[in-house]
Amino acid sequence: MRLLVIAACGNVMAGEQTGRVTSVVVSGLDYAPPFRNPSHVLIKGDYRKPPACATTGYWALNTATDQGKAMLSLLLAAYGAGKPVTITGTGQCSLRPDMETAFQVGLGIGSGAQD
Repeated sequence: MRLLVIAACGNVMAGEQTGRVTSVVVSGLDYAPPFRNPSHVLIKGDYRKPPACATTGYWALNTATDQGKAMLSLLLAAYGAGKPVTITGTGQCSLRPDMETAFQVGLGIGSGAQD
C-alpha cells in the first residue's frame, strides 16, 4: 500500500506580481450583486503563478478590513510616486470569482522592482 502525503503551506500556489500600479478602483463588497465588486488594482508587470480563477489580471482588496485599507493606501502612494510594488496573493479568488485576492503588498521589494 502506498501513502501519499501532501503538505499545504501558506501561499504555495499564490500569484505574485511586481510593477507599477496602472489602475485602482475603490468599491464596496456589497455593490453589484451577485458577484460583489471589491476594490481592485491593476499592475503592469509579469503576473507569476496566478490561480486558474484569476482571469482579469486585477487583484482584489477587501477595503472593509484594516489590512485592506493599509494595502490600498500603499498602492495609492506608490501610484502617485510612480514607484513599483510587489503584490502577493492568497492563491484564491475569494472576493470576486475572476480576481486573485491580495495577501500582501510591498513597496520596493521583489525580483522585478526597479526605480
